[in-house]
Amino acid sequence: MMASVERSLQRRSSRLVGPRAIAAIVAAVAAWAAGCEEQKSRENSEEHGPAGGSQGVVVLAAEGRARAGIEVVTLQAARFRPSRTAYGRVLSPDSLVDLHREIAAAEATIAASRADHERNRALMDAGDGTSRKALEASEAQFRVDEIRLRDAFRRLAVAWSDGVAGLAPAEREVLVEGVVAGRSALCIVALPAGEALVGPPEAVFVELPGRAQARASVLGRAPRSESGLQGDGFVLRVDGIPSLRPGATVTARIEVGGDELEGVVVPAGAIVWHEGRAWAWVREDEERFVRKEVPRDRSVEGGWFAREGFRSGDDVVVKGAQVLLSTELSPTIILEED
Repeated sequence: MMASVERSLQRRSSRLVGPRAIAAIVAAVAAWAAGCEEQKSRENSEEHGPAGGSQGVVVLAAEGRARAGIEVVTLQAARFRPSRTAYGRVLSPDSLVDLHREIAAAEATIAASRADHERNRALMDAGDGTSRKALEASEAQFRVDEIRLRDAFRRLAVAWSDGVAGLAPAEREVLVEGVVAGRSALCIVALPAGEALVGPPEAVFVELPGRAQARASVLGRAPRSESGLQGDGFVLRVDGIPSLRPGATVTARIEVGGDELEGVVVPAGAIVWHEGRAWAWVREDEERFVRKEVPRDRSVEGGWFAREGFRSGDDVVVKGAQVLLSTELSPTIILEED
């Protein structure tokens, strides 16, 4: 439209005024048009509330914030322990279940053979007619059952770690029941080639796709049967995550000793995804919201740890963040809901 106005003015004025006058007239018209557009934009913003901003800035008046359901939480200071990253997979529990049943049966068998052997010994010592041959036979059976039980435990340690094999019967029963019921998942993770921990992990967290992470319990060092592991490895138990299926790949953060880092934890509920990166909206004042990238290299329980870009006291949006992103990318999205 501006181009046609300029050409019209030039044609009509070329014979009446000189070039300088034409330029002045064109500049005045341009200024007038820009002022109209600015006034129109201001009026729309005041009337409807939301206005998508460039570079991750959105302004929402009270009505727009209410419609978007905006809720914020205030970030608190947090500390982060240095950690190492390990990689692995979710294990199928089938062999653990089979070995547990075998051991339970062997324990019951050996209890019976031990009782039989002790009874025959007591009868023989009392002179109640039990022959030495019967005593020797009961002792031989007891020793065979003992060997079978030790062999089952050895196979459990080779397949599932010394830590799992060392669990008390009641603890092992709880572990197996949890895995079978889907309340727990068993994972094996290892550090990259050549990396090792000086001592046991202080804490381990398994990172989950599309969310933050879950605390894991270390059951023991990775079993010797896992020849594919290159660095230090561990068998983990993760509770309360039904989505962890056997064969799925997992990443774990293993906390180690060292100086703690200071920063804040951006909650998982504040995260929105755009162009493959994680973002969170920070409320700078009553109406202005700024989108900031969230570093994903330090996943912690409940969110992501950030040393830069966010600070204690920041108000981050935990409800309505996706609406803010949509408004930024398409400023009329909330207007069109009317």
